[in-house]
Amino acid sequence: MKGMVVAIMLLAGAAVAQTSFVSAAEAMRPSLVSITTLRVIPGAGDSGVTQAQEIGSGFVIDTLGHILTCSHVVANYQEVTVTFADEK
Repeated sequence: MKGMVVAIMLLAGAAVAQTSFVSAAEAMRPSLVSITTLRVIPGAGDSGVTQAQEIGSGFVIDTLGHILTCSHVVANYQEVTVTFADEK
């Protein structure tokens, strides 16, 4: 019986945590961005050039529009495109 009470308490706590996470995620959605990068690799492929495209994410951290992301998302790329959740 004691184990059952603990399990019910854990489930109730998980439900509250999930609700809190969903609320936080919805509040942050306008600041989330998708980052698409393009890198040209000379000397590779049939034409002597290969393009590598990757996708990452980040979020706006201030009113000036600075975006925080991991360095590997944007390092050594020639073109970086940022798209907001509203696709602008």
